[in-house]
Amino acid sequence: MLRRPATTIKLSPEDILEYDESLKQKLELQQQQQQSINELSQYSPQTSILQEQIGGSSDMMQGYKQSSSINQQAGNQSRDDRIGVRKN
Repeated sequence: MLRRPATTIKLSPEDILEYDESLKQKLELQQQQQQSINELSQYSPQTSILQEQIGGSSDMMQGYKQSSSINQQAGNQSRDDRIGVRKN
């Protein structure tokens, strides 16, 4: 069986600097994302007000419940009844 020589990796100082810069950019991006999350969390009281306003509209929820019950009733029918086929 033939053997080949081991693969060697040579790093230049430029490679190391490039790697360090990429790590720094990733860290800065994570910090920016965390900062934007923190800024958004400051606005959470406004979102709770919106949720209360939406929750107050019971007419929409009743319509949704009625349509879901109709869908459940249709699911209980046989396939032939749903497509309108009658067996003789």
